[in-house]
Amino acid sequence: GYVDAAKRKSAENIMMQISLAQSEYYSDNDSYYYTPGCKIDNSSESSDKIEEFLLGNANVISKDIGYEFCVVSIPNGYNIQTREQNSKKPCIMNYTDKAVLTKEKDC
Repeated sequence: GYVDAAKRKSAENIMMQISLAQSEYYSDNDSYYYTPGCKIDNSSESSDKIEEFLLGNANVISKDIGYEFCVVSIPNGYNIQTREQNSKKPCIMNYTDKAVLTKEKDC
């Protein structure tokens, strides 16, 4: 319903914020930030690392939206992944460093 759609849109916006933060991180470090592993299955470990290393602990990734995030390495770039938590059919989305958003069937 409406709440799920609003949370999904918030998750999309957070992926865009992470992507912007990656640009700044790259200009400072000559590399992108990748989370150690992609722990987004009912774990906030990867999201917490993104908050710390990319988002300045600004609490951008609110637990209230019910999504966890990670950043994985791909050739010459990165891919941001997010997964809806506590759902039998979780929405899983990907956002590439080329600003391409893809959603799996349950979104």
